[in-house]
Amino acid sequence: MQDLGEPPLVFMPVEYCPRNIVEAECAKAQIKTQVVLEMTSHERILHAVAEGAGLTILPELYVRLRLARSGLRIIGLCDPVPRHSVGWAYRSNRYHNIAARELTPIAH
Repeated sequence: MQDLGEPPLVFMPVEYCPRNIVEAECAKAQIKTQVVLEMTSHERILHAVAEGAGLTILPELYVRLRLARSGLRIIGLCDPVPRHSVGWAYRSNRYHNIAARELTPIAH
């Protein structure tokens, strides 16, 4: 992650959660980022990176599915690795199959 302070970065606007996660991790590690371009579309961000505008951090699965036709490659992040917590939302008055019951402490 220390290397991210040097190259220009192409990110989503500051209102987007993934960018906030990355910038918070960089701040904790005292890494200064240089965002040169903000875009709201993952596809356009990848296109800008492919054209040489800079580097980006996007969800790995999204990027991996588009690598073959993009000419880009994935570099894993470490020290620190940005993490994102997710929540489980469900309707309590509906039937839940066995998989859903295993994932949450649903009152029966």
